[in-house]
Amino acid sequence: MKDILLLEPNPLQADLLMLTLARHQFKPHRCPGVEQLSEQALRLNPSLLLMELSLPGANALDLLETLQANGSLNQTRVILLSAIAYPEVVQRAARLGVCGFLAKPLDLDALVERVRRCLADLP
Repeated sequence: MKDILLLEPNPLQADLLMLTLARHQFKPHRCPGVEQLSEQALRLNPSLLLMELSLPGANALDLLETLQANGSLNQTRVILLSAIAYPEVVQRAARLGVCGFLAKPLDLDALVERVRRCLADLP
């Protein structure tokens, strides 16, 4: 089972994502907030980070750059979720090596398929 770290500030959305991932044989872990993300990423060394773009008090793209620079993500793949899919945001995410960018409202089947594709070549 592959570990997935989830950073989604909306509690209902987070619960739905946790349940969906668990039903599809992934091992989801919920990160309570931006402040704990680096520590949890280092401790869990997840295969995937599933992260909302709009985080309270933080820009997810800036946060992603910081995590990559300080080595917190190691080989962790990243999928971003957002209701804001402006081309410049998607392009910046791609430059940062994001494995996927999914627009909300989420199609849960498409989410699971994207997660599988991002993790397909991992042991």
